[in-house]
Amino acid sequence: MFGVNLAGAEFGPRRGEYGTHYIYPGAADLDYYLSKGVTLIRLPFTWERMQPTLGGALDQAELGRMIGFLDAAAARGMDVVVDLHNYGRYDDAVIGSPSVPAAAFADFWGKLAGTLGDHPAVSGFGLMNEPHDMGGAHVWPAAAQAAADAIRAAGSHATLVVSGDGWSGAASWPSLNGALRVVDPLDKVLYEAHVYFDRSGSGFYGSYDAEGAYPAIGADRVQPFIDWLNQNGLRGFIGEYAVPSGDPRWLDVLTAFLDTLAENGIPSAYWAGGPWWGAESLAIQPIDGIDRPQMDVLERYLDGEAARLDAGALAGTDHDDRLFAGAGGATLYGGGGNDVLTGSNGNDRLWGGAGNDVSRGGAGDDALHGGGGDDVLGGHDGNDMLSGGDGADTLYGDAGDDCLFGGDGDDVLEGGAGHDALAGGNGRDILRGGAGNDVLAGDAGDDVLGGHDGDDVL
Repeated sequence: MFGVNLAGAEFGPRRGEYGTHYIYPGAADLDYYLSKGVTLIRLPFTWERMQPTLGGALDQAELGRMIGFLDAAAARGMDVVVDLHNYGRYDDAVIGSPSVPAAAFADFWGKLAGTLGDHPAVSGFGLMNEPHDMGGAHVWPAAAQAAADAIRAAGSHATLVVSGDGWSGAASWPSLNGALRVVDPLDKVLYEAHVYFDRSGSGFYGSYDAEGAYPAIGADRVQPFIDWLNQNGLRGFIGEYAVPSGDPRWLDVLTAFLDTLAENGIPSAYWAGGPWWGAESLAIQPIDGIDRPQMDVLERYLDGEAARLDAGALAGTDHDDRLFAGAGGATLYGGGGNDVLTGSNGNDRLWGGAGNDVSRGGAGDDALHGGGGDDVLGGHDGNDMLSGGDGADTLYGDAGDDCLFGGDGDDVLEGGAGHDALAGGNGRDILRGGAGNDVLAGDAGDDVLGGHDGDDVL
């Protein structure tokens, strides 16, 4: 869920000279972040270096540098968001203008996606970093759709990561990007916002007191974006955020912000690591092998996290994972270990797998399966289907008209509100219908059935 930007390939003049003005991160950078549990990388790069002539061929030397980085990431099992870091422009001309028509933007993405194919490291294509002042409310959405269409026409299955106009600010997202939608036949779209905690939200920090900061400032600024995602059944990504290292109060801001992202299942990438930062206060790159204070905070959220950006299915590991569906429907597979799976407002599918798992459906009509082990399943809102599988499971239907099946083992089934259907399966089960008109069937074993309120059938 929590990743890091590895900057350097976008440094310097937009064209520049490799090794003098800009650099790609290397194997040592990847090894450091992987050692900390980071497996999601956002890689900024510039359009003019990758395609020196608008509409022309890709530069083979620059392409080779990118592919070399991607190969190194793939060898380490890391995922990369390839981020076009151009602010909605090519050589300072705005996309959608006569100088840079949307067709040229689509041409670039079609060529890059077609060349990279389904590279094992490419988790997503970041269509454009922080577009701003695009010349009209419909300019950027139209350009983003053209690029998305070109990527799919090239045969890529990568997630489409779509930033918003107005520098992608999370706090202003509903007012500036409320109508932004990209139609994707694969339904693999994430909307990308950025959040900084200084007074202007630009990432240029003064002192904590001068910026008027307080512990929940990050959580407050990201909430409008989260609300927009939830209201529209969409999925999101925070592509940039950072705090200075000199005042420990900023670390409290970072902690509260990351807590909010974790609670809402929003993946993110810290700005930034990379080899050329030096003593930059916002950077998370170690200095002489010593971790930055920000890494001490970020590392708390990395242990056992499944960090894929994929807007569709998300699979855990054999360790104890925490998986979040984010806004919109998703499929979560816990795998081995004792996992925590959390749905969101969409229609989610949660499969715990082996181990003693906890699955919470959230809003929407969800399907939850415990698998092996002693599992706890909670349907929450919506009309949910819960199946315990093997083991001694506890199933809570909560609100909605739910179907609960205990499976093997000695299970406890609680229908909750709504008109529910409960079946114990094998084992000695306890079934309680709760409010509503419920149907309870004990099946095999010595079972205890209680209808509670409503007109029930036992």
